[in-house]
Amino acid sequence: MPARYAFHLLVLLWLLLLHVGYPCRAQQPYLNAFYDGFNAVRTAQYRYDAHYEHYVALPSGFSMGAVLAIDSNAVQVVRVDLVYTAFRQSSAFDQRQLNLERLAGLLQLNPSLRTRAAVEWNLVEQTGCDSPQECQGYFHGFVIYTEKRFTKADSEVEIKHMEDALRRRLAQRVRRNTAPTDSAELDDAPRTASAGMYTVERFEHNLCYVPALRWPAREMNQRLRRSYRCPDKRRQTVGFRADIDAKGRVTQLVLDNPDLACNKQLHRALLRTLRWQRGFVVARKWYPGQAVGTVRLPLRARSLVIKRYVLPDSLLQRYALELDENGCYTTRTDTVRTVAGVGVRDEGAVSAVLDRNPSWTKSLVVVDVTGSMSPYLTDLLVWLKLASLRTPRTFVFFNDGNDKADRDKPIGHTGGIYSVAASSFEPVKKRMYQAMRGGGGGDQPENNFEALRAGLREVPPGSEAIMVADNYAFPRDARLLHGLPVNLKLILCGTTGGINPKYLALAREYGFSLHTMESDILDLQALHEGETIELEGEKYLVTKHGFKRVGAW
Repeated sequence: MPARYAFHLLVLLWLLLLHVGYPCRAQQPYLNAFYDGFNAVRTAQYRYDAHYEHYVALPSGFSMGAVLAIDSNAVQVVRVDLVYTAFRQSSAFDQRQLNLERLAGLLQLNPSLRTRAAVEWNLVEQTGCDSPQECQGYFHGFVIYTEKRFTKADSEVEIKHMEDALRRRLAQRVRRNTAPTDSAELDDAPRTASAGMYTVERFEHNLCYVPALRWPAREMNQRLRRSYRCPDKRRQTVGFRADIDAKGRVTQLVLDNPDLACNKQLHRALLRTLRWQRGFVVARKWYPGQAVGTVRLPLRARSLVIKRYVLPDSLLQRYALELDENGCYTTRTDTVRTVAGVGVRDEGAVSAVLDRNPSWTKSLVVVDVTGSMSPYLTDLLVWLKLASLRTPRTFVFFNDGNDKADRDKPIGHTGGIYSVAASSFEPVKKRMYQAMRGGGGGDQPENNFEALRAGLREVPPGSEAIMVADNYAFPRDARLLHGLPVNLKLILCGTTGGINPKYLALAREYGFSLHTMESDILDLQALHEGETIELEGEKYLVTKHGFKRVGAW
């Protein structure tokens, strides 16, 4: 049986599908405080997050408090979404109270979820339905996202994949226009000064940059049929062009048949129907564009069709995009230039940050080598290989305890820390692989700051430290930062779905900087409680206890 199916089976075997009644615990202060710390976001209709391979949906009846149980000890829980709809049939209905009851039931059946600091909790309000009948078709309840627990055996597989990827990427002779800090010239080819550009001989993937519709095609057609009324039943096809802003809203709509009998009615109905989740997402930024489509009259089940999308010429030139035979905007494959970060993944985050900050001394580099980090470790190795290290650097790799049981990982004494001082590539790679073979990480929280303390003991006082960390795995040992004087630059990996608010809070509390594929986030200490900051298309609210994500998904 393939491993991924075996893992799914394991999750399902441990699920206890029990509908239960439970006392409301909303009056307990800790529950209210816990609930108030959740990220609060809105979306038209909930969609399962494709960034996660495994999830379990625990539905509750609409306006009912039934909650299903899950044994969270059987899997590694990384995120919990509490999903509900904004529609209220009665003004007296208390959505918060119902949510608290559902949460109390989940925690009563699964108390370990409450103590898992690394779990991301989200309140997701759906705004796409406006009647009891419509809302019945929307998901209500909990969605629990899980990850595999990595072991030493998994690490061996990851190392093999990393070696293959390392050979492949070096064979492609990735040559950065802005050379790494420690790099000698790789060849005599001229370099350009354009920041963020790199030269490659070929690409392996074409990514399609088109905005996602807010509703499935079937539902979109149903909405149009409900909104459009016209006595004219002649068969005809009407074309349209819809200008879309960066948030996916239609700003202008033009029909190509001004003589249509019910022109105004169709125009109004399309404005009510056409919605996108957001605009064109390129390099993790949102841009406006245009959708071109047709409507076949009289309306049928598939009358409304989006034929193609049009991006501004300035965007095509900036990101070297072109329209392929499938009507999809992709990165050009016949050119030697593209832009780092185009697409939906951030495996190049480490090298992008290091290239963007050539003045960093890199005296100490602390790296998470647990199972989920292998794409970023490969990226780091490629960068180091091309950098041709000459000055000794201290590298510290940590695997969160050498596969110890979770109960045997006391704060500050978890272990699984491997260090090396080296001025060449091979000793660094060898030590990294030793750390990976020592353990896969086990549970999600890691011993980041135990490793940082170990590294600081090996370098002169006041040395700059760089940490490469998993955005989704918040450290269990953050309290070790108390009283620790360190100039820390923290590179977050896996921020495609947004920056972990707990890392924002930590950086604000201790004054260090955060760095992602796209951004250098500085001076968070200047923010005050109640202020909102927008980072890479997501909004975060500063609260009494840290940060939480707010706004639309």
